[in-house]
Amino acid sequence: MALCPYRSVRPLGEGSVGDVHLCVDVPNRRFVVVKWLRAEFNQNSQAARRFRREAERMAGASFLGVIRVNEWGVDDYGRTWMAMEFVDGLPPSAVIPPGDGCSVHRLIRGVSRGLDELHGLGIVHRDLKPDNVLLRSSADGWEPIIIDLGIAK
Repeated sequence: MALCPYRSVRPLGEGSVGDVHLCVDVPNRRFVVVKWLRAEFNQNSQAARRFRREAERMAGASFLGVIRVNEWGVDDYGRTWMAMEFVDGLPPSAVIPPGDGCSVHRLIRGVSRGLDELHGLGIVHRDLKPDNVLLRSSADGWEPIIIDLGIAK
């Protein structure tokens, strides 16, 4: 085992099973987001098994509308981590004005496509909410990206 190869820049938040940090991938000169399974979860716990299963299924895969997991591992302290792409985006509430039905339809269509990709892998999100979707810039203005699969099953 080795330390996680990414260096934390700042915390981004806490989920139900892990702590999330904005990190830097020094050799590749890019930002990544790393989620560490909380230390209080025994490696044989259901939460730890779910976390590892999600990381295994998602690592290296690329799906439309779903955050990409680059790799995962276990550090010297026995904590499981997964490194994900950094999505420079905004929550839907910051982009879609009230009453903009066309944009809401576009958001729902994009999120549905991402969920379909996940379901094809046998992964159910279980915590889909506006805070777990970011809108990032694209050629068409923006595209929704599903994030935070922390309690996926």
